Amino acid sequence: MPRYSLSNKPVQDIFSCISEPEWEFNFQTMEAIEIDSGELGPIQAKWSANPWFQREQVWDLQRKQMLIDTVTRGLPIGQVTIWAKRGTQDIVDGKQRCSTLASFLKNEFKDVRGKVWRDWDPREQGRFVNSQIAVQEIMLDHGEGEEVITELFQRMNSLGKKLTPGELLNSCGNLSIVKFTREIFIYPLTKDNEDYDNIYDIRENWAFEFCKSDEYIVKESKTHGELAVLVPFVTTLVTGNNKCITTSYDHLVNQGLKTEITPDMRKIFFERIGMMWQPIHSAEIGQHARGYPPLAPLSPMLYMVNMAKSGEYLSALKDKNVIQEHLECRVVMDRIDEFFDPMLGANADEQFKDNWKTRLRKNRNVGNIKKDISYMYKIIKGEEPEYEECSSDNDE
Repeated sequence: MPRYSLSNKPVQDIFSCISEPEWEFNFQTMEAIEIDSGELGPIQAKWSANPWFQREQVWDLQRKQMLIDTVTRGLPIGQVTIWAKRGTQDIVDGKQRCSTLASFLKNEFKDVRGKVWRDWDPREQGRFVNSQIAVQEIMLDHGEGEEVITELFQRMNSLGKKLTPGELLNSCGNLSIVKFTREIFIYPLTKDNEDYDNIYDIRENWAFEFCKSDEYIVKESKTHGELAVLVPFVTTLVTGNNKCITTSYDHLVNQGLKTEITPDMRKIFFERIGMMWQPIHSAEIGQHARGYPPLAPLSPMLYMVNMAKSGEYLSALKDKNVIQEHLECRVVMDRIDEFFDPMLGANADEQFKDNWKTRLRKNRNVGNIKKDISYMYKIIKGEEPEYEECSSDNDE
């Protein structure tokens, strides 16, 4: 039976364990740093981040930046598990985290503030490299083979269930935007709400477009799928940032989820959602038992409303692409019935309808939504749209 031991290691030890010798340097030369981290034991063996059972480095920049920010804030990043054997130690669980820490200390990417490691203040560096990481060390008994570690790796990566975007957003219930989303769509509406009339109108329109029952209802699920649609919807309109049109929790956090809503932002939201109803009605997105649609068919409308509202600022811009994009959005908004009418009614063009549904199944990132709007614009103008391969990236 395997034996286990648990200890804490500072980030500097993690770096030294998995980095090549030419990258090793003495963190303790930072003489200006006054941090009591205790006696640090010597590194007994190098860690291998690439044993045969491990996957490749797959984290994108946003996840890497979030890890660095988490360590900087003094929050735990979870336990790292290593397999101790003669001459080396293999990382069983925690490769992405350990490799990200080492990569940042090598100045290979920037943090959320746009700074690489060497740009940090020495005191910040000192606190960071002395942050403690929980490390579990596994030792096999005599006669136990590598298949024990392989099975352990498989179990560690299959038994735990990853939180859904809705569950992650539910954990952010104290954030201003999540509270506002629930005020608009979920909480009981009372007469003493300062925006009672606005919210009442939203729910009336929402029920007409999306609710199967005669009354307004948005059903809350155990995995909070409603938040995965409604929070990006609200965040996009409140912030005016179209990069918030996303089903990625990490991406939404970086683009505007933590925005504190002001009274002016509330007014902006009510104004912009008021512009959504006519294009939504033209699209006939459909009614749902749960009381809300997927985010995908709403995404072009969200994008266009934000672009239309940015029109007053475009006169100061000289970017022809941005001006053209704004023009396309205004034309599509004004003539959207001409795009959706061929998909509706008894004589609907089924092939055209299927083509549009196929486009909406593509990942909802800014690049793909721009292509959707150009496609709509060309159809309305009677032009033949060129085929454009949609990006497979989750978000831009």
